[in-house]
Amino acid sequence: MSTLLQKFYHHRIRSILFIITISVMLLTCILQVHHIVDMTWFIVFSLVLVFFGAKFDLFNSGPLKRLTQSFHSQIGQTIYSWIALPLYLQLVPLALQKLCVQIQLLMGFSQHISDIMGILLILASWLLLLPVVTTIALPLPSSRRSTIIEIFWLILIVFDSYTSYPSVLILNNDFSNNVLQAFVVNGVIALPLLFIWLATRLSLANVVLPRPNWAHLYRHWWGSLLILLVIMMFWGSNATGLKAITWHPSFFSLAFRAGVGEELIFRFFILILIYRVLKQSKHRILWAIWSQSLLFGLWHTSNILAGAPISGVIGQVIFAITFGIIMGQIYAWSGNIILVMMIHGVGDYLAFIATDSFLAETATWHDIVQSVIWLIVVMIVSYVLTTYCWQNARLLKS
Repeated sequence: MSTLLQKFYHHRIRSILFIITISVMLLTCILQVHHIVDMTWFIVFSLVLVFFGAKFDLFNSGPLKRLTQSFHSQIGQTIYSWIALPLYLQLVPLALQKLCVQIQLLMGFSQHISDIMGILLILASWLLLLPVVTTIALPLPSSRRSTIIEIFWLILIVFDSYTSYPSVLILNNDFSNNVLQAFVVNGVIALPLLFIWLATRLSLANVVLPRPNWAHLYRHWWGSLLILLVIMMFWGSNATGLKAITWHPSFFSLAFRAGVGEELIFRFFILILIYRVLKQSKHRILWAIWSQSLLFGLWHTSNILAGAPISGVIGQVIFAITFGIIMGQIYAWSGNIILVMMIHGVGDYLAFIATDSFLAETATWHDIVQSVIWLIVVMIVSYVLTTYCWQNARLLKS
């Protein structure tokens, strides 16, 4: 009897603490919307509540989880994760950045330091992603309905421009009321839906990133060929030639975010997802690489919303498809996501410096035709590599 009372008391206290935590979070949101609570204190206080909840394991044993456990399927667990995951992925990096900005203002640091802190905190937010998703990655049963849902989410992911909004706010130190809107729209809907669903489908808890094996670049001729293609593409994309490499914090921040975020989404998640779905296909590694590159190219159509000319976006989409094939080949061959992140980030940074802009410029028909020719050449090389030379690719062993 004593043991039962202790368990009852323990769960009752945790339930009460859970309700208090969620209620205070909602209250601070309402007060911030009505300008009663400053955004700084809203984030700091919410951060304290998040760590308080994690300390007492409230988000894993509260009444909400017990309610979701009553579902016959795993849908309830996924719904619960949508609520818990934004607290870790959104409030934590935002609160850290906000505190750093306030400290910098008090100590009189320059904007240069602020840019560096923003970069480091974006890196921290991405690193916080993996431990969270692996703890909730549960396999879902395969069916025709789940396949249709997968295709729907792939389309939604490509055209979801909200996924980068909080990172832009971090880099620009823009913490107006739009941050709350970004937290609600992006944190509660976009990112959890994206990463929880992909982590669930891929069972990321069993995925271990291998260390780079740089010797492969010199041991196999096709690895050197792929690297050479990347260098030639970035060199040829700049009509005026590469300029002197200078330090540009904003360009570096954007290139770093694109290198980390886009490689995680398209190469680390979508490529493996398509590869595992096409179990019966003889050329599934080829179709996985080409499919993710097509989605990667369509992703860049959102630049039209940023004011880029249509002709420039068309050229950028074709270039992105080509680049996506190369990055997919390198990732499948090496099995190392860090390598493709580095290539992507450095390449974007050099392109931004060369054009002095991060948006696509107006492209002529000659530029578009040249991009199409490059795409055809890369597709031929990709077909040859995956068909005849890809016996040692790490993805093929999975």
